Amino acid sequence: RQLNKFTTVVSDTAATAAELNAVQALTSVAVDASNVTAIEASSSSDITTLYTGTVPSGIGSATISVNDTTAAASTLNTIDGYSTGLVTSTATTITGTAADLHTMVDAAGIAHAADVAMTVTGSTATAADLLAINLLTTGLITVSGPTMMTGNITDISAIYVFNDANPATQVTGLDAINLTVDAVGTTNPSIANIVTAIGLTTGTVTATTRPAENAIADFSGITGTGHAI
Repeated sequence: RQLNKFTTVVSDTAATAAELNAVQALTSVAVDASNVTAIEASSSSDITTLYTGTVPSGIGSATISVNDTTAAASTLNTIDGYSTGLVTSTATTITGTAADLHTMVDAAGIAHAADVAMTVTGSTATAADLLAINLLTTGLITVSGPTMMTGNITDISAIYVFNDANPATQVTGLDAINLTVDAVGTTNPSIANIVTAIGLTTGTVTATTRPAENAIADFSGITGTGHAI
């Protein structure tokens, strides 16, 4: 059907995304929503609809409240790009790859509950990303998707301090993950570093060891099978 060509001005200073979508659906002309300084509690899908297609004018600096109980980090990152205003998520759980979650927690334009739980998806994660995420929530970080974690031995060892730790677990899901131990700069890990990594997981460890500076006694610490060294 053909839309009307109404020129519409919204006088409210706050509105939900669904309300603005309903008004915009009545006309092919972009609604003037310059009086709206806040997008009130709205689902991420309604917010996405609002900021794509025919976008009401004047909402590029509005604050946005996302009321999904479970939110996707990638979606929050996208919504953050819609407006220069603060995006506030009231979710109790935020899901996403470690990289997307890291981007989300570091974003100055996104606010979340201090104790929000996070679920890490995807097939791989870096120890550095998990450490960054852990710094910015007191909620439980569940690594449910990745079967491989990469990082240098310092970062890998640091994240395991929080994995299933007592009395308060901050990270869970690393007990059987496979590890790839990266170089620090141009220095590959030592056999001692690899032995440390093997002791952290029941999964396999992959690493390119340095050709020198390895004590013979350290090799006896290599246990298990399936490692690629």
